[in-house]
Amino acid sequence: MSRSRSRFLAAGAATGAALFLAACGSSAVPAADVAQSIREQLASEFGDPLDDVPDVTCPGDLPAEVNATIRCTLRDLDGDYGLTVTVISVEGGKATYNIAIDDEPS
Repeated sequence: MSRSRSRFLAAGAATGAALFLAACGSSAVPAADVAQSIREQLASEFGDPLDDVPDVTCPGDLPAEVNATIRCTLRDLDGDYGLTVTVISVEGGKATYNIAIDDEPS
């Protein structure tokens, strides 16, 4: 993790990322898949290698329902920052979400 959180705050929020549901009929996306998708989205937005994106952990699965939220943590050199992940649509086995990064460390 060579980048500080301030680099990731520049955009405020990552939007439009999509997660595939774990299995047909699944009503949630596994926590590890959510965390990995967030890291990939941040890497894509900033044009950074994935290794330069801070670690993200999520305490549980993300329900695949519009407006469902989960709080995850971005661990950075400056400290731990909360992330709010909100599902904005579920269609064709994919959940699309927005990410909001807290302004201050927890």
